[in-house]
Amino acid sequence: MRVLLTLISKVPFAALYFVSHIFYLLNRFVIRYRYDVVHSNLSNAFPERSEIEIDALTEQTFRNLADIFVESIKGIGMSRDELERRMTITASARVRELAEKGTPLIFLTAHYCNWEWLLLYSCIHLPHPLMVAYQPFHDQQFDEFMLKARTRFGGMAVPSTELVRQILLNRKSLKTLALLADQSPSRNERKYWTTFLNQETAFIDGTDSLAWLTKMPVVFVNTKRQKRGHYDVSLEVIAEPPYEKNSHTIVERYARALEAMIQADPSSWLWSHRRWKFSRSDDDC
Repeated sequence: MRVLLTLISKVPFAALYFVSHIFYLLNRFVIRYRYDVVHSNLSNAFPERSEIEIDALTEQTFRNLADIFVESIKGIGMSRDELERRMTITASARVRELAEKGTPLIFLTAHYCNWEWLLLYSCIHLPHPLMVAYQPFHDQQFDEFMLKARTRFGGMAVPSTELVRQILLNRKSLKTLALLADQSPSRNERKYWTTFLNQETAFIDGTDSLAWLTKMPVVFVNTKRQKRGHYDVSLEVIAEPPYEKNSHTIVERYARALEAMIQADPSSWLWSHRRWKFSRSDDDC
């Protein structure tokens, strides 16, 4: 599998996007992987849209997912120059000011557009080494292969279950922490509930605690698909210390920023996640 993925990553983009179209057709008419989940999530998130509009969003979502799949494979062997041609990053004046001072930062992003390329590109362009939390694959050999591919331009990837321990171990040298904060919490995890995309939604309750613990400003990462295989990234500060202990200000600001980003281009989010698999009333039981 590792050899095959490495070989596929060398295939030209035109051929990869042909493969993407095949994947899309197979899923649309044969496999139908979580098709009903995506359609239902979109319908609930955008009740003001017609059935025709929801159907169109569903189709575009699966087209984008197929593209992200092949682009992620391509990312395994992409050069720095190729990434430079396909991604741009713009930081606000405040982010630039903090970076120039060497201030450690927390970056919050999501499963939106191409998050795999975003990791690689960030490792090249951020002024300090990056620590990123991730969910390990079940297959250990494949997990090791992907870990090496994701960190080949630098950075440190740690399992999400080890994140707090690694932060404490590296607290003197930690400069940049990145989190995919749109992960859906498990039933037994602490949650922060808020209205998000017209629904009661649970977010992992820990972002504010991490910021309070590390005293690091928090930056929201907004990614936009410029065109197929090309992305623009912008960085904006959404919170700075001092922080109030046991607050939920940051996760609420993140939810609002993420909501606005998704509303601008719904089909670029990972709607196949079972984001609303249980309700607030279930959690209160």
